Amino acid sequence: MTKESKLEGERIPEDRSVIVISDLHLALDTCEQHDREFHDSPPADLPKFLAFIKLLVQSGGIELPISGRQKKLLPPTKIILLGDIIDLWSPRNNSRGSVISDSFYLIQFLLDLDSEVVYVAGNHDDEIADYKGSFPINPRGKLTIINRRWPSSKDKHDRYTGIHIGTHSYFFMHGQQFDTLFNFTGVFQNYPGWVSKNYTMFRENKTIKWIFRLLFVGSLFYIIIVHGLNVIPPLSAWLETIDWLIYILFGISLVIFMFSIEPSTFRRFWDKISLRDFVKNDSIQQIVEGGFWKRKLGDNITADTIVFGHTHFADDSKDRYSPEYHKRFVNSGSWGDMEENDDGEILQKQNTFVYIDAEGPILFRWPEGGTLPEKINETTTGDSDEELLSKGRESDVRQRLDFENEKRSVKGKVKIWMREHIWQRG
Repeated sequence: MTKESKLEGERIPEDRSVIVISDLHLALDTCEQHDREFHDSPPADLPKFLAFIKLLVQSGGIELPISGRQKKLLPPTKIILLGDIIDLWSPRNNSRGSVISDSFYLIQFLLDLDSEVVYVAGNHDDEIADYKGSFPINPRGKLTIINRRWPSSKDKHDRYTGIHIGTHSYFFMHGQQFDTLFNFTGVFQNYPGWVSKNYTMFRENKTIKWIFRLLFVGSLFYIIIVHGLNVIPPLSAWLETIDWLIYILFGISLVIFMFSIEPSTFRRFWDKISLRDFVKNDSIQQIVEGGFWKRKLGDNITADTIVFGHTHFADDSKDRYSPEYHKRFVNSGSWGDMEENDDGEILQKQNTFVYIDAEGPILFRWPEGGTLPEKINETTTGDSDEELLSKGRESDVRQRLDFENEKRSVKGKVKIWMREHIWQRG
């Protein structure tokens, strides 16, 4: 990092920290993170985690045994919500009203903080960015809403500078920038959100919904039977006079029909056709070496540490890419149920977050029913095969071998080239 870049960008005080969480997906129709989670006694893990953050602020810090020594976790001056905090794509009961009720506890907590809360909109809560700006919460706190990445300010060389914590600088993005679908589909990347936003009209006016569904089915039937199969040729000549009207009705009714599908149903359909498996649940190694991280993007960011979410895969590259990219990558993971393979081996740690102070970033998880966070010592990307095997992470080693074999194949080389030159838009 140059001396010039060190002088630019916000600097976090040495006695404060930054905490990053992402991908809570509150109100998701398949998620259990709704009213039950926030009102059961004893409370579930997310309220406990939020209470822990508040305790950090009020107490001035808490000491925890980490890596064989006592470390003091410092109160956060910023809480970064790194996207997909709420789920507007397929809300519970297909009602966006559930988003309000399910996130009320979190909102209440944020309003009581003496820290700045930075909300970086993700893909499932993209509409939050419609309210971007900074809003006072109390005399000492504020809520900042921003789209895609933070900080968004650039230096005089048109580069993102990040924020400075200790001797390192940090840049934050939700992570859809590393997703094939979102780079390939452009403006249509948030189509499920559009469906969800407009579904309220069809839920409240079912007559309109079924009129357009019948128009869609009828016009489709006409196109297939009359023009496709030509099973009623005597009528064809007469019907040709209204062909243009039929095709117009089909086009209009098709669009409206797509928006009238229940958001949860449409979401499942969208996931099936959208190539989501390309990146979802990928490690940092797969993202960086798979062609989704471009050197040009890295050159435009002077920060030496990139923090992102989206893939739900808590991971830390540590020093692995420092020589080549001069960057450390940290994935904040997600909140929800743990994923296991058929052998009971944990594939992904859930309820994860990133803590950052002057000593550097630490990846934590909140244990189920726990009262304090636990450091994640094993990382898929940042540890060697030997270290992973010693920690019982055979699945990570197998994943690495499979990925290395894929990269060497012709198909893999073509895929990486396309990701680097076509799909990636940063």
